[in-house]
Amino acid sequence: MNHGICLSLLFIICSGCLTNRVVPKYTVGATSWAFGKYSFIDSKGDTIKKLDKHEYIMSFTDTFETYAIFGIRGIKDWCAIDIHENILFKVANIPLEEPLSPDHLVEDRIRIIDAAGKYGFANTKGKIVIKPQFEFVSHFNNGFAIIAEDCHKVYWKDDEEADHAEHEVCNHYSLNCNKHGYIDKKGKIIKLGNYTFEEIQKEIGWESTL
Repeated sequence: MNHGICLSLLFIICSGCLTNRVVPKYTVGATSWAFGKYSFIDSKGDTIKKLDKHEYIMSFTDTFETYAIFGIRGIKDWCAIDIHENILFKVANIPLEEPLSPDHLVEDRIRIIDAAGKYGFANTKGKIVIKPQFEFVSHFNNGFAIIAEDCHKVYWKDDEEADHAEHEVCNHYSLNCNKHGYIDKKGKIIKLGNYTFEEIQKEIGWESTL
């Protein structure tokens, strides 16, 4: 095979790779990282909507297909909004003790939270597939997520301030739960009882991908 044929084949292969590259449907544009004036930009680079329905204080999304995640003034939890600025659901803050850390999609599931503090899941299309009902839940791994019930907060103590743990404004805490189990991707409870997290983790071979 001569060099001309090789180069031609290489061009065809590379052209195919470029053609199959997925182009994000929308991009979030902003004047600044935080407290910016946000907009939605289409795949051609045109601004199709300036966001003004809510007072947005922070964006956690660069590109998206169905929804983008924002912090909105006056709303406690992170919000997933569609192209029309409708709030689809509230995104859980994970890990619990770290601020500014909304959950992300794992196995086409993202953890959401309702007004009562219960956890559920939505998918990449913005549809709530498992309604909020659990006290706490892990992300999915190999088709299963670990759930926890009968939980209570244990605030972290500050060495320099003994009463640090008594202040509800403190976000640094862990959850101690008496019951653990696991669910499938449809939300069916496969097992739940007086088991430790480690026992359930070992049983289903669950691993953290965070």
